[in-house]
Order: sequence, then C-alpha cells, then structure tokens
Amino acid sequence: MIRLAGKGSPGANGGQAGDLYLTINVLPHNSYEREGDNLRQLVYVDLFTAVLGAEKEITTLSGKLKIKIPAGTQNGKILRLKGKGMPVYNKPGNFGDLLLEIRVMIPEKLTEEQQDLFRQLQSSFTKKESYA
Repeated sequence: MIRLAGKGSPGANGGQAGDLYLTINVLPHNSYEREGDNLRQLVYVDLFTAVLGAEKEITTLSGKLKIKIPAGTQNGKILRLKGKGMPVYNKPGNFGDLLLEIRVMIPEKLTEEQQDLFRQLQSSFTKKESYA
C-alpha cells in the first residue's frame, strides 16, 4: 500500500485534501516466489550434478547466469545470489537476493544394470562412512 499525502479528495466545506491510498497487488510469477525484496526460485538438478557438482545455467531477472552447484549438494539446499532479487523500493541501485532452492531429481526407472551399479557403489561405502 502506498500513501500519497494530500492527493485525495478535498475535505468537506473546503477543507484540506485527504490522502490517497493505492493498494498494489502483484500477480504470482511462474518461476519466482517473492519474499519481500528477495526472490525464491526452484532449481532442478539431476542426481549426478548434486553428487559430483557442475555448472548450471539459470534465468534471473537480469538475464541468464551460470551458477556452480557444489559437489555433495543436498536436496533443499539454498544458494544465495546477492543483488539478483527485486529492486528495493525508494533505494535506487539496491536489490534483494535471489534464493535458489535446489531440488534433486532421483531417477525413477533404472535398468537392472544401473541398479547393479548403484548396489556396487553402495557396497563401496564402509559402515563407518556417513552419507545419510
């Protein structure tokens, strides 16, 4: 809501003009969710990218950008890109952040060979190693 002092209707009997209140509703975007001046975006990565790390191209308000997905990235991890969010009201040149929520896509259908490879990988971890 924005208040414009003295821009409303004139007061009764020639009184001073009142204030004008504007209510602004922002429609939802299909890629971003707004959190104040910050934006949140879901970024889908495959299992191999999450485990091994890689670069991924994303779209921001200011265009395409390559980001680094660190090796060992967990599902739900938030990567923060400073200054890539919404412009801050009444503060020219200031921007919120872009919060990238990583969603790891797990393969749903594996061949028997692929399942065997996963079993081999699983057995290569000792019980002392923690990967959970």
